Amino acid sequence: MQAVHTDACSACNVQNTLVAVQAVRSKEEYPGLLHSCVACQAPGKRPRGGRYREPARPVRAVGVSDVHVLAQSMVHLSERPRLLVFADNRQDAAFQAGWMRDHARRFRLRALMSQQITASGVSVGDVVYALDDLLDKDRELSRALLPEVWQVVPFAESGTKHREERLYFLRIQVLREIATGVKQRLGLEPWGRLKLGYGGLDASLPFVKQWAPVLNVTPEALTEGIAALLDHLRRVRVLHDSSTKLFEVMWNSGDKEVQYGYVPSFGGGPKGMKLSRASSDLPARVTQWVGSRPTQVWNAVASWGVPEQDLEAFLEELWLALVDSKLLVPVTLTGWGKPLKGS
Repeated sequence: MQAVHTDACSACNVQNTLVAVQAVRSKEEYPGLLHSCVACQAPGKRPRGGRYREPARPVRAVGVSDVHVLAQSMVHLSERPRLLVFADNRQDAAFQAGWMRDHARRFRLRALMSQQITASGVSVGDVVYALDDLLDKDRELSRALLPEVWQVVPFAESGTKHREERLYFLRIQVLREIATGVKQRLGLEPWGRLKLGYGGLDASLPFVKQWAPVLNVTPEALTEGIAALLDHLRRVRVLHDSSTKLFEVMWNSGDKEVQYGYVPSFGGGPKGMKLSRASSDLPARVTQWVGSRPTQVWNAVASWGVPEQDLEAFLEELWLALVDSKLLVPVTLTGWGKPLKGS
């Protein structure tokens, strides 16, 4: 390095273009430390008189997700098999290997799900059976993506029972995919590869025809608003599936689905929804549309332009319309084989 910009290096006299290097100055009381962010000018802090904290802290390791995406791209685009090893130490190596193994399967399953979705639309069952047919023809792929099923029921011992377990496992994975969290960035829906529709919800619904002129919007716009409301409820796992009851059960370590690795631990347990909670209902188990205070759904509908004096009537009629369309169905939240208290 040299202080003066010249056409040649002062150390080796090589004629070449030199690159300017910028250095960040530090204050005398904090030598060698940033006193403000170079980009946003955020100052450093000394919380409660403790150790000085820089506005930008050193990164000690590359994010595992970035490493996974890089490795996956390199492996998939290579002509010959490659062995890639990313490790900072033994602990990081073990964590990255386990993370990549589990999440690579999720990524591959997502890709296969995406391939089964046609432009004309398919149901959850259609996707599940298409995946089952694909994996039935490719046993090696099935063994790689569904090791849980192969450990529970090897195909050689019982082909029929193996297929039943495979269908059950695949349905759980598809349901998890369509119920990704609102803030989650990984998934077919966050990537724009999946859009869900609701059977029976369209512009011809009597409720839509009645309220669209009142709100001065088109029936199609009101339908999209209702669909967005249902999307939110679905993505916070207020979702019913009669085959698996995936989001209606308080899963515990003794359940076979948890022991087999079919179902992860869902924080908070199952949650249902009512038009208005009863006095015995717990807020942690039951959300409501109409209450003594404005609710999340109440505020969302109010932003559509529904007059305040008509909000309760609007929500009651919307609830009845969704019940008639079977988009809202009665369920019983269970745990340890019996109904959960407060639901």
